[in-house]
Amino acid sequence: MRRLKAKDADIEAKRSELTRLVNERDSEAEALNELNTRARSGFRAVYGPDSSQYEQAGGTRKSERKPATRKRKQT
Repeated sequence: MRRLKAKDADIEAKRSELTRLVNERDSEAEALNELNTRARSGFRAVYGPDSSQYEQAGGTRKSERKPATRKRKQT
C-alpha cells in the first residue's frame, strides 16, 4: 500500500514537472513567433509587400494572394 501511494505521489510530481515544462516551451514559442512577426513586418516595410525578400522571410507576396470574392445575395 505504501509503495502504491509513493508511486502515485511520484506520478503527480512528474505530471507537475511536465506541465511546467510544456508551459515554458509554449511561452518561448510564443515569444519567438512574435519576433518572427516583427521581423517580417520589417522586411515588408523595407522591401515592400510583393518582394522576394519578404517571401524569403516567410511572408506571402501580395501578388500570390487570392482576390477576395463576394458572396451573392440569395433572393
